[in-house]
Amino acid sequence: SSSLTVNNGTAATGNAGANNPGGITLFSNQAGAGYFQGTCLEYIDFPTAHDASQRARVIRYLAGLAGVSL
Repeated sequence: SSSLTVNNGTAATGNAGANNPGGITLFSNQAGAGYFQGTCLEYIDFPTAHDASQRARVIRYLAGLAGVSL
């Protein structure tokens, strides 16, 4: 199964295992015309969905990189 979580919100889940997206585009609108002007501190792609404990570890790691206290 697959999971996408943005800003520690509710995860969107599904099964992308049988599909091959052929790549990923970050920070663009659906038409591909509106691009993000800023900095992405880190993008992480994992081969499996994480449980709550694993997600918490990743969130703590990313918060530490950004200097954000949780």
